Amino acid sequence: MGTFKVNYRQDTALFQTLWVKVWLGILVVLLIVSPIFLSRYQISILNEMGIAVIGALGLNLLTGFTGQISLCHGSFLAIGAYTSALLTSKLGIPFWLSFPLSGLMAAALGMIVAVPSLRLKGLYLALGTLAFGFIVEYVIFHWGLTKGDMGMAVRRISIYKFAFRTEKQHFYLITGFAAIAVISAKNIARSKIGRSFVAIRDRDIAAEAMGIPLAKYKVMA
Repeated sequence: MGTFKVNYRQDTALFQTLWVKVWLGILVVLLIVSPIFLSRYQISILNEMGIAVIGALGLNLLTGFTGQISLCHGSFLAIGAYTSALLTSKLGIPFWLSFPLSGLMAAALGMIVAVPSLRLKGLYLALGTLAFGFIVEYVIFHWGLTKGDMGMAVRRISIYKFAFRTEKQHFYLITGFAAIAVISAKNIARSKIGRSFVAIRDRDIAAEAMGIPLAKYKVMA
């Protein structure tokens, strides 16, 4: 049996059924207590999964909702990570400030890539994004500031006077950001922007005929 909706608010609700809320509550409880019973290595794997979730949500908005192929999405994660690391380690900028600045840097470079990519589709778009990924990889491995394949030492993440030192502490931080990313992506998907993404994915010519500016929303994605 399906869920019968009688108004627009029910149709756009973030959690549409009672069972969704129940299972979400169970998941939250499991995430809170799981570090108590897991080893350091297992928690580190969960941390990497949380970072991957954040990246996958962005890729889902771009490819899943907007229908734009991207083979360089990991490059933007690397740009954000190295930007934050350089700002904190080289310039001494605190994490709470370097974190949003790293996101802005990744977004700015994403726009630089997106504008010329507007003329590309299909295989050509895939090759264009793949080329950008190779460029980012080359810069990371050959730029002196990033220390190449040797990696670079970074300062511990700290927010005001609290420093994140253990894998458990990193787990709760990453999980919190992942939860924010999930809710944000869900809200974007059910908004006007998300509906525009879907319209472009399904038929971009029809979307443009309905008044949706393709360039604006493709760059936004």
